[in-house]
Amino acid sequence: NIYLGLVDNFSNLKLIDFGASRFADLKPSVQSWRNQDLFYVANERFFGEGSVRSDLFSAGVVLYKLLFGIMPWGTNIAGLTFQEQVQEVVSMRNRPLAIPNVQTIEMDNSLLKILMKALAPNPSQRFSSAQEFFDALEGRIEVSSAPISMTKTSDSTKPLQAKKGNGFADVAGMDDIKNLMQKKIINVLKDPERAKRYELQIPNGMLLYGPPGCGKTFIAEKFAEEAGYNYMFVKSSDLASVYIHGTQEKIGQLFQEARDKAPTIINFDEFDALAPDRSKVEHVGHSGEVNEFLSQMNNCGQDGVFVIASTNRPDLIDPAVRRTGRLDIKIFIPVPDSAAREGMFKIKLKNKPCEQGIDFARLASLTQNFVASDIAYVVNDATQRAFDDNVDISQSLLEEVISENVPSVTESDLLVYEQIKETLDGKGSKTSISKERKHIGF
Repeated sequence: NIYLGLVDNFSNLKLIDFGASRFADLKPSVQSWRNQDLFYVANERFFGEGSVRSDLFSAGVVLYKLLFGIMPWGTNIAGLTFQEQVQEVVSMRNRPLAIPNVQTIEMDNSLLKILMKALAPNPSQRFSSAQEFFDALEGRIEVSSAPISMTKTSDSTKPLQAKKGNGFADVAGMDDIKNLMQKKIINVLKDPERAKRYELQIPNGMLLYGPPGCGKTFIAEKFAEEAGYNYMFVKSSDLASVYIHGTQEKIGQLFQEARDKAPTIINFDEFDALAPDRSKVEHVGHSGEVNEFLSQMNNCGQDGVFVIASTNRPDLIDPAVRRTGRLDIKIFIPVPDSAAREGMFKIKLKNKPCEQGIDFARLASLTQNFVASDIAYVVNDATQRAFDDNVDISQSLLEEVISENVPSVTESDLLVYEQIKETLDGKGSKTSISKERKHIGF
């Protein structure tokens, strides 16, 4: 437990209640840990061994919990027998220790090394005494790097494979976008030799942007299937690192793997978080990460690497990344058109018990500006109501649910995206979004 005294400006912070810790002369066979929270118990204590280092492991768990608000190697053990709980906890610790992507003021390289040393699976790699642990926290001694096996690695060990599927055949509607991708990108990617003969530059990447829920990630996957390239899907958290320059190193490794296994498509999700506008960020590390992206994306198309950047906020991406030569093609993914909405209803209702004569065209006409997640919600809600009443899904039931819902993307949202599109297309001012004066007050 942690005790916080309400005096001395809250500086009286102490660890208390060491009822489960071991005295130096306590025999290893004593299993006092059986009544304790298993996530705080060092592995060796489960097997009848223990030492001061076992208690310092528990202190390391407390430190991790203080920093991140969760348990290290946390897992759900509810409903398991006691023996199964122990096995699950031990099994989880065979995996690399995850460092959450949380902005913690106190966290730096030094504190991370201390944390890793305290939580080392092998007792001999931990602190030898509480005094040594304390001296490290106070900065009186320096901790060497943690065991490499404890650092969280990316999922790059998974073999890259070509994305297989039906390609654009699975994308309902959006014919203009599919034709644009086919002519300007896929045809060139599939025949690089002919492109070279015509001195046609192989594109490095494309930016997919638009309101949330419009299927940008889905379209990117279908694009990869159409191209037949190896495929990598990357979230911002996959590249997060608490080490200085750690994210830059991960970016470099990612692109190197893509080059080694070319042709490869890298799909970066929420790209605005990965390459923010350097003029609007204060953290010096972000500038270095953007610079790394700039360096890696230069002429990556010639190396057989194609980048897809998906985002809801393209205006927050660094302009140097957005320019031609890096993200050569910018494609606005709008809310689904009528044909796309009709196709979505058909797909969502395909295997459900429905009455004959569902008018999909009418459903599409009633759901203008509904995005994919909105339509999925309508179908799921109608399905739940039909299940409760033990009836088939009917046209009237679907229309009833539609009438009770509104699009998650508002008209004002669409106006903002239209203005962003004009700016990226070179048809509008970069400040056009803020020209309209807002009403103030009630």
